[in-house]
Amino acid sequence: SSSFAGSDSRDNYTVGFALSQNIFDFGRSLSNWRMSKEEANAVSFILNTTGQNILFNVEEAYYNHLRALRLRNVNEEAVASAGLHLKQAQGFYEIGIRPKIDVARANVDLSNAKVGLIKAKNAVRLAKVDLDNAMGLNEPVSYQIQDDMGLTKSDYHIDDLLIIAYRNRPELLELDARSRALEQKIKFNKSEHLPKLSGRLSYDWEGESSPLDREWRAGITLDVPLFSGLDTSYRLKEAHENLKGLNSRIDSLKLQIKKEVEQAILSLREAEERLLATRVAVEQGRENLRLAEGRYKVGLATIIDLTDARVLLLEVNTNWIQALYDYKIADALTKKSAGTIPFRIED
Repeated sequence: SSSFAGSDSRDNYTVGFALSQNIFDFGRSLSNWRMSKEEANAVSFILNTTGQNILFNVEEAYYNHLRALRLRNVNEEAVASAGLHLKQAQGFYEIGIRPKIDVARANVDLSNAKVGLIKAKNAVRLAKVDLDNAMGLNEPVSYQIQDDMGLTKSDYHIDDLLIIAYRNRPELLELDARSRALEQKIKFNKSEHLPKLSGRLSYDWEGESSPLDREWRAGITLDVPLFSGLDTSYRLKEAHENLKGLNSRIDSLKLQIKKEVEQAILSLREAEERLLATRVAVEQGRENLRLAEGRYKVGLATIIDLTDARVLLLEVNTNWIQALYDYKIADALTKKSAGTIPFRIED
């Protein structure tokens, strides 16, 4: 700092600098630093929550797209099968083996199969829109996705998964960080009732002409808060109430996490059981269609038997595909409920 003063033709000059340092404030500065650190941690956990949600949404959309592609494929097979049955019915009718109603029935069956294929193709387009949106693509982009047919049998236990979830869920970690920040805020507010000891060192140049006189000054200051008691007490009470409310939110969130973990595991187990059951049903459905086609060729089955066998195979194929991707999504949801979806914030 500097100052200049003058009277008549005489000027007085003062130039100097000063340093001050906190010596002891009963932990006020440390509490403030820890509070800021925990608040920064809370923000990072918010980002982690957002990141895990985005990754899960992308994974879910990815599996739904694969589901739609496979359902389109089985509907294409159904149309091809219905077309073959129509040709057989027409051929048998032309040589007088089968009545014309078989041809009409086969035509209706082919039309129904085509309607199913139209719906399946549109489902593929809708699933791609969902995947594009999940990935944040603003404009349509052409790309190919790789099918994931690998299956890893789940071996989750609710108690173990809950321990992992309470340790890893970023939403819970965020509230824990905010709770610790409030605890530090309470310590900070308590310390405001107490004095603050600080030191000051200054060096000045002063005089009317050069060279100026030099002077060192050093001192210790004790600040004692005399008139801030009510304000400090109010802020301390407010911090205690906020901490109490935050701890209630933590308890509620733990109950919600427990519910999500249990629901995810139950959905996973259900999909796993359906997957095992429908895998056998697909083989049986194929065998049933093969037998129906053979019996129809030799006149031992009707066109209705043939149509029923084709529709049944489409149904069991659809059920198997639904179970497969329900399982994969449930597995991803289980990881999300435990907070174990890998996510890292890049600097």
